[in-house]
Amino acid sequence: MIGIFGGTFNPVHWGHIRTALELRKALAMDVMLMVPCGIPPHREEPDINPQIRLAMLNSAVSGYSELRVDDRELKREGPSYTVDTLRSLRDEKGNIPLALCVGVDAFIFLDTWHQWKNLIELAHIVVAHRPGWPVESLTQKVSAPLLKMLHDHTVTDNALLHRTPAGYVLMQKVTDIPISSSDIRHCIARGKSIADMVPQQVLQIIERNNLYRTTARSK
Repeated sequence: MIGIFGGTFNPVHWGHIRTALELRKALAMDVMLMVPCGIPPHREEPDINPQIRLAMLNSAVSGYSELRVDDRELKREGPSYTVDTLRSLRDEKGNIPLALCVGVDAFIFLDTWHQWKNLIELAHIVVAHRPGWPVESLTQKVSAPLLKMLHDHTVTDNALLHRTPAGYVLMQKVTDIPISSSDIRHCIARGKSIADMVPQQVLQIIERNNLYRTTARSK
């Protein structure tokens, strides 16, 4: 099974890396693809050069064979729609199980995503617990269409995800890591240390390029 872990990674931090590693191990994935977003459909485009974001991500995962950077969204023109990424991967990988990993805070807005109903046909959806969004309260926050998706597709046995290419929703708790890219950017703008928030190689790229010295945009 191949995992897909997307984001703007502006910048990538330990929350991203440790969550991706934990999900990969918990679900016995062959690899977790880290997919940097090119043009986010639901937020402002990052004001950091995509190639610098890619360089930070490559440096962050360089010591982890279980994580692999996939830059197809940076190469694709137009908004980075997840459904297009999954279709591209499905065309390449055939019937290998794919698992789209999203946080609870993203999942509750899944019905606003481009062609969102097609996502479950292309991949399993793994909903990871994130700080402040306990999975137990998920059903109280989602729309009726999403609630129906949960009712129709949710499973609790992660082994089922390995038996079919797509079609299941799985709730997976992960360790709380209260770090966000926006917090990091604000810390830098205020002259505070972020040494414990990002891998050393990422910190070096940030310092070398004088990134985020003013309050930046986009998580």
